[in-house]
Amino acid sequence: MQIYNYSLDLDINSKNYTYTCHETIKFNGNEEKLILNSVNLKIKRIKVNNSIKNFKEFIKNQEIVVDGIITKDSVAEIDFSGEIPEELQGFYRAHTEEGDMFTTQFESTGARRFFPCIDNPSYKAAFDITVRVDEGLEAISNMPVETKENVDGKTVIKFMQTPVMSTYLLYLGIGKFDERSLEFNGNKKLILAAQKGHLTESNYPLEIGKKAIEFYQDYFGIDYPLPKEHLISVPEFAAGAMENWGAITFREIYLNISSSTGSSVKKAVGEVIAHELAHQWFGDLVTMNWWDDLWLNESFATFMSYKAMNKLEVDYDMFADFLVSETAGALEGDSLVNSHPIEVEVKHPDDISQIFDEISYGKGGSILRMINAFVTDDVFKKGLHLYLENFKYKNASGSDLWEFIAKVSDRPVRKVMESFIQNVGYPIIEAKEEGGKIKLTQYRFLLNGKKQNVQWKIPLTAKYAGEVKSILFDSESMEIDLQG
Repeated sequence: MQIYNYSLDLDINSKNYTYTCHETIKFNGNEEKLILNSVNLKIKRIKVNNSIKNFKEFIKNQEIVVDGIITKDSVAEIDFSGEIPEELQGFYRAHTEEGDMFTTQFESTGARRFFPCIDNPSYKAAFDITVRVDEGLEAISNMPVETKENVDGKTVIKFMQTPVMSTYLLYLGIGKFDERSLEFNGNKKLILAAQKGHLTESNYPLEIGKKAIEFYQDYFGIDYPLPKEHLISVPEFAAGAMENWGAITFREIYLNISSSTGSSVKKAVGEVIAHELAHQWFGDLVTMNWWDDLWLNESFATFMSYKAMNKLEVDYDMFADFLVSETAGALEGDSLVNSHPIEVEVKHPDDISQIFDEISYGKGGSILRMINAFVTDDVFKKGLHLYLENFKYKNASGSDLWEFIAKVSDRPVRKVMESFIQNVGYPIIEAKEEGGKIKLTQYRFLLNGKKQNVQWKIPLTAKYAGEVKSILFDSESMEIDLQG
């Protein structure tokens, strides 16, 4: 079964922190029964093709099971209500002295707390959002406002339809906002938004954001696909930032900087903004099939953010920082006996925070840097372009990425990557010169001094007498003839 459109018509009660919604779901496919994810929502009525249906709620499984067969072109209508709590997930309220801001945080399973849906990254659909708010309040979503009118004492805001996207990337923010913007690509807007009175005086977030978008457009060979991009400051936010497509949210500290902010803070701000903007292509335009590949999603955005900042802010040696901030921590953790491989099966999204750590992300970013050097940057760019072009508005896996880079490089990229993401730990290489030859031996490095005979497929570069050789070290030991 595939859903191709969700339509949400929301009425927000900002006084008692509740909302009602009339939801329409359009299907493209056949299924014996309809199963939707839902958490803490009060379902009033469900219709399928204008016929009222019985349904059962399974709280433990976070599911609603609806009676009846779903066929191609079926339409379901759901009337429900929900609360707007203070917990920092789903659709929640952030309180400040200036008033409440209602905002969303859906990764990984928060969308089901906002509306009934198939809350799985591989189920992409287009979204039509209409929201009724009290007069004086404004709303921000993934797309620009299409229409805005006053009806019965409320402001009704309808947003343009989104491209097909995953549920965890949907965004809705409601409050009183100050905004400032820059144009890019001629007619698109990059917009900085914050609660009234909280907008930074500095243009740096906009300036570095615009430069990062232009860098990624050039590097990926694909224009930014949406009409606008919001950078939204959220007063109470559990994550550092979140890559909602076209409406990125940040902790206030990352956007509310002053014109006198020091270079080290600006560098950190720029890296976070560049990280989230990289996701607009790698994660949003092309999305992982399942949460097993979250490590790649995050590692790639981190690697690309360093690459972008290294180009855009020439005063910073970003890859010197990368070795300290990303690689060093991964090396330390991965040298322990109880380490784990990068690639780990995710049975349930709630397990993500326990499964993925600095080994997953720091090591992940480091091996992407290694592959970039192995195939050369120009070839890496070509592979990324083909991957993004082939899977845009779709889902893909890490193995798909390796295959596209391998196609343009004629290098065994998949074998190299699999050896590093599936093996626990990392190799140490011993080199000994014997009679005009270098003998190499590899084994797993352990902090306790013990040796483990594990084999990786290691890209090496050897330089002797001015000559540079690229070598794949894929056995327990090998010899390099310095004369040949």
